[in-house]
Amino acid sequence: MMKRLLHVTILFFSLTVFGQYTAIPDANFEQALIDLGIDTEGTLNGLVLTSDVASVVNIDLDGRNISDLTGIESFAALQVLRVRGNNLSEVDLSNNVNLTTFYAGYNNLTSVDLSANTSLTRIAFEVNPLSELLFSSAPTGIYEVNLSATLLTSIDLSALTNLTYFLIKDNSVLERISVKNGNNTGIVSFQSTNTPLLTCIEVDDVSYSQANWTNIDPNNSFSTNCHFADTYVPDTNFEQRLIDLGYDTVLDDYVPTANISGVTTLNISNRSISDLTGIEDFASLQVFNCRGNSFTSLDLSTNPTLTSLICGANALTTLDLSANTNLINLAAELCDLTAITLPLSIQLMNIDGNEFTELDFSGLPNLKYLLVKNNPYLYALNVKNGNNTNFTDFQATLTPLLYCIEVDNPTYSTTNWTTVTSQVTFRTECTAPVITLTGANPQEIELGAGYTELGATTDDGSSVVIDASEFVDAVGSYSIYYNATDAAGNEAEQMIRTVNVVDTTPPTASCVGETWLNLDEYGTYTIDTADINNGSDDLSGIQSISIDRDNFNCSDVGSPITITLTVVDNNNLTSTCTTTIHVSDNLPPVFDANTLPQDMTVGFNNASNNGYILPDFTVSTVVIDNCTSSVVADQYPSPGQTLTSGLHTITLEVFDASNNFDFYEFVIDVDGTLSSSTHTIDGLAVYPVPTRDKVNLDIVVDAVRVINLTGQEVLQLTQTASINLSEMPNGIYFAQISKDGKQEVVRLIKK
Repeated sequence: MMKRLLHVTILFFSLTVFGQYTAIPDANFEQALIDLGIDTEGTLNGLVLTSDVASVVNIDLDGRNISDLTGIESFAALQVLRVRGNNLSEVDLSNNVNLTTFYAGYNNLTSVDLSANTSLTRIAFEVNPLSELLFSSAPTGIYEVNLSATLLTSIDLSALTNLTYFLIKDNSVLERISVKNGNNTGIVSFQSTNTPLLTCIEVDDVSYSQANWTNIDPNNSFSTNCHFADTYVPDTNFEQRLIDLGYDTVLDDYVPTANISGVTTLNISNRSISDLTGIEDFASLQVFNCRGNSFTSLDLSTNPTLTSLICGANALTTLDLSANTNLINLAAELCDLTAITLPLSIQLMNIDGNEFTELDFSGLPNLKYLLVKNNPYLYALNVKNGNNTNFTDFQATLTPLLYCIEVDNPTYSTTNWTTVTSQVTFRTECTAPVITLTGANPQEIELGAGYTELGATTDDGSSVVIDASEFVDAVGSYSIYYNATDAAGNEAEQMIRTVNVVDTTPPTASCVGETWLNLDEYGTYTIDTADINNGSDDLSGIQSISIDRDNFNCSDVGSPITITLTVVDNNNLTSTCTTTIHVSDNLPPVFDANTLPQDMTVGFNNASNNGYILPDFTVSTVVIDNCTSSVVADQYPSPGQTLTSGLHTITLEVFDASNNFDFYEFVIDVDGTLSSSTHTIDGLAVYPVPTRDKVNLDIVVDAVRVINLTGQEVLQLTQTASINLSEMPNGIYFAQISKDGKQEVVRLIKK
């Protein structure tokens, strides 16, 4: 008993202590109370003594970065509250009944309820996204109002009979206001600039307002009636129908709200109506028939009592009826609907002839009648709502893309729901597996590497069947096909992976090793790619092989030459290799046989008539070489030497620029028994010797070559019978005379 009593006592004590405090969850709010000396404890702990705030009359909280005014309810005596420039999105002042001044500009307030604040005289909500403001039933004490830069579309201040200052400027959505309070002459300041949509300001006296309230927008106008008690119905055909039904009398875009707020059934079908603005004030509407009109949107969110809607044959694309929680029957056939949102209450629905692609009604437990015929784009339908056996009708014909409908019991639906397109099957699950390819797509494979499968998975674990039969290990693009079917028979959308076989590997270029070439008799040498290529290859095949040089000549002798072999494969990839070529000239010079001296027998021709002075046979000898243009032979023994009687071998030697060597030998038989007047050429006579000018030969010979003692040819004659030495310096000369293939050398003396 003592323990229980102790527990009760402690609990009572805790509640008593806590009741002495007011929670201030916003740290910035509490810090302001500390800074202002109101929170006497001075500790930032989320609490303030209620006794500290209960008697506060005036508090300035401007610019304190406050987001939450929780705790303001304990300021029981508060009369003046300033909270401008904070982060407030809501405020509850229902306990602050003594409040006379509330300045809350530059916050994030969207709705403010002042219905409990009957003592208010001054309010300001400038620069807030305010769209709703509620006053008390008798706000007659309010004389100052600032609602500039808000989002109010309409405001009725006609009950503010003491209004003196009113600012409503910089409001881009404001459409109408009423300050018709019977005391407009008491308003000393009225500002409504930059309110382009405000076309009607309801006042006591238009002329007075026009004369005295000039700080207004050019679009503003004053009127004694801005239809605050009326509903705006801008569509002429809609209003005319309401006139026909007796709810209105004048076609002026307005209908008395009192005449329509109690209407429960409304039929405006086939009236060419395109705008249903005004339907929101049919607060009691239950049955609404708007079939066969021209509107493209339908907002019935403010008609919560609606039970039956007939809106077919309109140009609707979307329809949101989620707010109509009493709706039972819907007929929205022959529209252009692609999306629809429905309440749980729906039971009967006709949405034939629309453009739906997917419909899921599994969350509508009361649905028992559904027509979805003639929806050519519909491919997914779920009516698995647990109520299929209570369906009174189900029709889904003319749905060519619909193959599967999800239902409670496929056997039941197959038996009882027969008005469906022929290809449709009923299943408990129509969600096909979704295949996800593993790895890259497209996949790139190097030529020659072969195909490597990267794999694929499904979201439900179904097996994936892979078809890679198209793949060939050759450059190109190939498709790999992936298919899957789940246990319910739903086939996944086929996935295709593109495999690109590429060739990024250049061909293998292979050159022969270092090579030596010998020039031919013309001083040239020609090669082709086969001479340099040493088995270059590529998987894709070789398109071309070329070398950068194929001709060589004498100028290339001696220096190594780099030859580049270029290989291009069938995919235009290129590789090169190089080799070194050495060009040589190994051919010796060649004597022209027609110019070579032959073996000969000669007599003495020197002045002492005891020896034969050897002439220069190289002068008349022609030597040909493949690389050296001018090759001079050397003679041994050298010209000018005296040969004695007997046989003598004369050698002609020649070297070209590459040091290639050749020689020629012939024999001279020096016969001392032959006098100088004895000649081997028949009929030849040489006289006078010596001579001052001309030597006669007696016969015409084929050729004469006159050579001085140094071996230099000084005169050459053909078909002549004499030798003219008149221009020659005095001295000894040798004449090589040829006739009929015979050759003879005679000595001449010029004095």
